Amino acid sequence: MQSWDKWPVEQSPAGATQRPWVGQPGERPADNKTAEAAESGIGDLYDPCRWGLAAEAVATVGARLYEFWLRFRDCFTTRTRDTSANAYNSLRGQLTMDNERNFANMARNMTGDDGQALQHCMSNSPWAGQAVCGQMQAESKATAALAQGSTLMLDESADEKAGTHNAGASRQDKGRMGTVDLCRVDTCLTSANGGLWAMVDGALCLPEAWCGEAFAQTRHELGLPPERTFETKIALGWKMVKRVKAHGVPFDLLACDALDGRDSQCRADWDTAGGLYAAQVPADTNVSVSEPHVGVPEKRGKRGRPRPRLHVLSRQRPHEVRALARDPQTVWPQVVGRHPARGRWAADFAVQRVWTVAVGQRPRAEWLVIRRAAAGDCS
Repeated sequence: MQSWDKWPVEQSPAGATQRPWVGQPGERPADNKTAEAAESGIGDLYDPCRWGLAAEAVATVGARLYEFWLRFRDCFTTRTRDTSANAYNSLRGQLTMDNERNFANMARNMTGDDGQALQHCMSNSPWAGQAVCGQMQAESKATAALAQGSTLMLDESADEKAGTHNAGASRQDKGRMGTVDLCRVDTCLTSANGGLWAMVDGALCLPEAWCGEAFAQTRHELGLPPERTFETKIALGWKMVKRVKAHGVPFDLLACDALDGRDSQCRADWDTAGGLYAAQVPADTNVSVSEPHVGVPEKRGKRGRPRPRLHVLSRQRPHEVRALARDPQTVWPQVVGRHPARGRWAADFAVQRVWTVAVGQRPRAEWLVIRRAAAGDCS
């Protein structure tokens, strides 16, 4: 008998008892849904041409998704059980369902069951997330198109939660939303090169309260590793960057937002390691337009201990980044670009050589890039 992982998608256990689902090649919404869509004027949402895609480009999407799953299915198997079919259905549901992508609805749409098996696979089965990340890193390393010109992007992703019974949920900063709410935050590391991108590492940001005795029982019930200790989001992110570099994942540039970019010591460490980076910084970041003089201050009088740590001895005061943006002498050449989906794009950019000083360190030269949008907002 032919191995079931070689069967066509329609005959495999992962695709058994499939129900129609939006986006599956060769299928369309039911007639009544098609009529409703036509009346509402959105009947062409499923037309590839609307999104700038040729019909040939989507003809093999289902087959390619299945091949992708085949390469990763071993990450979801143990010595006694194979739960990889649930992983396949979860992936299909996330990519093809328009809304309400919870386990119960995904199972009803993909296999017709109540979703308990899918819920158990995602929540309780002993498959390791690092194994999946390791496979992604291995494939990125083996892909010739990613050997040069790749950018590694470090960012955080927050999801709202209803209570602290969810792993890592607590009242914390939601990142780009600019609010503090009950949520869980994940640190994600993504590799991008042209039209190719993939998440190559990720980890749950475990709040400090979760590492104490108050959450010991909850950590055990949720299956969190007992050796897991508290790490700040910045420390967790830079740890992942060093890990993927040690594993040989190719990239030419590291990009991060202001959460990680504000840490001047992290930027200095990456610079010392010989890596290029593009880091956002807050508007109140202090920079010097000329190299400041740094040294050990002379001891005044006979009292007190000597100060061995380096200090800035120059009398010149540093400037906040936003002050340089308001300086009338700042030059703003315009850069024009074009995105196929959004049309013409243009913004003014100011580029200036500045110096920053981490605590107890020598001054370090960096390039400051400020973007000014058409409305006058700077970032």
